[in-house]
Amino acid sequence: MQVLPTITNNFDPVRVSTMLATATSRAAHIRALTDLAAAKGYDGIDVDYEGMAAADRDRFSAFVDELASALHAQGRLLSVAVHAKTAEPGTWSRPAGPELQSHRRGR
Repeated sequence: MQVLPTITNNFDPVRVSTMLATATSRAAHIRALTDLAAAKGYDGIDVDYEGMAAADRDRFSAFVDELASALHAQGRLLSVAVHAKTAEPGTWSRPAGPELQSHRRGR
C-alpha cells in the first residue's frame, strides 16, 4: 500500500496565491513538502488546493511541474486533485482556475 498524505489549503485561496506569488515562496513550499515526505517515509504527496483564483493558473502549473520534479528525484509520487472542467477556460470561477498544463508520471 502506498501512502500519500493529502495537503490542503483549507479552502483558503489567498494562502495558495501567496505561496505561488514568487519563485522563492514556491521553492520554500516545495522544500517543505519534499522534506515532509522524506522525514515520514511517505511514498509521495497528494495536493488538493481548493477555490483558487483563475489568475493563479499558470503559476500553479509551474508549481506542479517543479514539485513533480523534486518528488520524482526522490523516487516519490505526486497526485494532484483538480476541479473537473466541461469547457475551456471554464464556465464559473473554480473550473476557470488552475488546470495542469502538463502531466508527468512515474517515480
